[in-house]
Amino acid sequence: MSADSLIRDVILRDGETLRLRSPNRMDQNAIAGFFDGLDDQSRYLRFHGYGASGAVARYYAESDDDARVALLAHHRGQIVAVAGYDRLRERGVAEVAFAVSRDYQGRGTGTRMLEQLAEIAATRGLHRFDAEVLAENRKMMGVFRSAGYDVRRHGFGGEVRLSLDIRPTERLFERIAERDHIATVASLQPMFNPGSVAVVGASDAPGSVGGTILGNLIEGGFEGVVHPVNRSRSVVHSMRAADSIAALPETPDLAVLVVPAEQVLEVAEEAASAGVKALVVISAGFSDAGSEGAAQEDALLATVRAHGLRMLGPNSLGLLHASGGRRLDATISQLRAPPGRVAISSQSGALGIALLGQAAGRRLGVAAFVALGNRADVSTNDLLELWEEEEGVGLILLHMESFGNPARFSRIARRVSRSKPILVVKGQRRRPMEEGAVSHTAAAFRAEAGIDALFLQAGVLPVSSTQE
Repeated sequence: MSADSLIRDVILRDGETLRLRSPNRMDQNAIAGFFDGLDDQSRYLRFHGYGASGAVARYYAESDDDARVALLAHHRGQIVAVAGYDRLRERGVAEVAFAVSRDYQGRGTGTRMLEQLAEIAATRGLHRFDAEVLAENRKMMGVFRSAGYDVRRHGFGGEVRLSLDIRPTERLFERIAERDHIATVASLQPMFNPGSVAVVGASDAPGSVGGTILGNLIEGGFEGVVHPVNRSRSVVHSMRAADSIAALPETPDLAVLVVPAEQVLEVAEEAASAGVKALVVISAGFSDAGSEGAAQEDALLATVRAHGLRMLGPNSLGLLHASGGRRLDATISQLRAPPGRVAISSQSGALGIALLGQAAGRRLGVAAFVALGNRADVSTNDLLELWEEEEGVGLILLHMESFGNPARFSRIARRVSRSKPILVVKGQRRRPMEEGAVSHTAAAFRAEAGIDALFLQAGVLPVSSTQE
């Protein structure tokens, strides 16, 4: 297995995302620079003195992804944490170690990296981590104890050995779910409750997507600052427009991208470099358009992860948020549903707009509406985490065509449905066009029966149509 094959994405408790990946030999100097950049206290606690960073960097860079596994945490192209384990002679046991830069201490970085290492190790036959820790290193001992693993301490001198049973338990799953919930909700705040929004590709051309979104933000009651961005016009909707996000007088929390697909990555990189915290990508032409578009989507997500952003889309029709007395309408829809307690999420843009239209037609109050698009980042599971916390949401209506993580959906939905009803409009089953498709259809029916069982287990009510 290649040493660069491990890539994991995590969210810290304050909502910032980090991309974790295996190192390779090309990372040795960067790892050494990371260790050299640690403050004296962190270096002392990590190396139990002032160890040689070059030798340790080479040790991590030469990880083989089997007997020795390491993960680097990156933010804006810089290593901010390093963690790894090394198999010991005792069967099923490995020694684990961490180093976290001061700016990322106390934010759950070590705990998240421990989770990922333990999950990797458990799949490879390991059942215990050992760690040699200075008795005065209370932060690291706190990471081990709070993570949810069974921890045993050996020794009472200046250096102690901790043993962690990393086999999955219900207590561990509960602690991870709790951390996931807190982190996910925090990460979505800049997207759903921004203080300022930039519309890149804003226009005042009648019927244009950029014009509709800009108009909805202005006329929909958004109380924050709206910034139009247009490369070729200095005034849009009678508002002064900037030619780039970098040229704005302030960095917006949220940027809505309505530009051609081939420009999205450039604009996303500009937004991320400027400090934007969330993106809504309306532009299509990514995984919805074939393998080449899928590769562009992967590159876009890598940029988002590298800078700690969250992203809705691409190929999204936008979002509306009216819970908690604040209103944000960044959709391409011209429908006006009154504010209320129904939260709507759709994996199909067209059906989502239809659901929003039916809610408006029946005067059902809407707390939120999200058209997920390609779900490169923000997913149905993320929205359930958010809406569980929002007091203004009383009923959740989902349209689902597929599951990214069925087990996680089941766990989250089961918890949320105890306090808020969840209805699911299932994606339509396609009818076979010829008799040769009978066996294929039988498999489809079995799959649908499995989905219905999943919904039942999760405590959600499936319906077959928007009318139902």
